[in-house]
Amino acid sequence: PITASFSKITETLSKVSHNLDLLTKDLESSKSDRITIHEELKKHDERLDTHAEKLVEHTQQIKTLFREKSR
Repeated sequence: PITASFSKITETLSKVSHNLDLLTKDLESSKSDRITIHEELKKHDERLDTHAEKLVEHTQQIKTLFREKSR
């Protein structure tokens, strides 16, 4: 009876260890995905900043053109 219990405990621990290995791999993959997503978001933020700056420049140019036209 003791060896049967010990065998069952060993089998259960082996399964738990395997599941932990799988979860660790999933977490590593998830971390890699998050890093990639954050890098892409940073690129988008940089592009949005560039477009916002161009928008301000164009708005100023339009205001200048209207001022010159109204003279």
